[in-house]
Amino acid sequence: MNQIVTSFKRYLKETLDIEARPNQWAETDNLPIFLGNMYVFFEVNILAVPCLIMAAKDKVEQTPAAIRKHILQVHKKWQGEAIYVNEKVTAYNRKRLIQHKIPFIVPLNQMYLPFLGIDLREHFRDIRKTEAVFSPSTQVVVLYYLFQNGQLRLTPKTLANELGYSIMTMTRALDELDGAGLGTIAMEGRERVLCFNRDKKQVWKTALQRVQSPVKKRLWVKEFSTRLFGVKAGLSALAHYSNLAEPVNRVLAL
Repeated sequence: MNQIVTSFKRYLKETLDIEARPNQWAETDNLPIFLGNMYVFFEVNILAVPCLIMAAKDKVEQTPAAIRKHILQVHKKWQGEAIYVNEKVTAYNRKRLIQHKIPFIVPLNQMYLPFLGIDLREHFRDIRKTEAVFSPSTQVVVLYYLFQNGQLRLTPKTLANELGYSIMTMTRALDELDGAGLGTIAMEGRERVLCFNRDKKQVWKTALQRVQSPVKKRLWVKEFSTRLFGVKAGLSALAHYSNLAEPVNRVLAL
């Protein structure tokens, strides 16, 4: 059995004196494939209440907004309570989970089950915080915001039109930015709108902790054609847009 589920059983026994007997959920295969890749699902009764455990497989922590959407997807196949379980959750995300009224359990550490009136807050273990890196599309949204003037009304649809991504990809990008605390998402009618709640200097400083380099590999090559292949990058690009002298070796991005 999954180690996190074993810890979950032990935690319930130590805190509530409940002998939990989780069983594999038979409907897992009827969920969207991405949910089956992210969670292990178990049925269990907690104080006579039927519950579905969503035990995270990945150590990369999901944002509370994303978890809430996953639970809504699960509720199409499960009529009882759904509980998010992860072996570690940052203090910031714990607070957001509680604000969203999302039931969750961090085995041996914390339990929040609002449908049972349980808010058991023990100690917050010091977790070496490893910030999840932004996806490339989220980084593009950050750069787009930094290069624009005035207050922007960022919606998945407008960003998709401006940046050439799908609306679904831009929706995920807004969730990442919301989860990182860079902005807040509000509903205007049926549209989700992201507003950055910091000035551009603070946004960039915070985003730097999560961005990843687009460079996968650097290679030295002998030019086989005078025709320019790829696009200018690095010092070659800087020289093109400024008075900097061209470098001896051209830099191109592919």
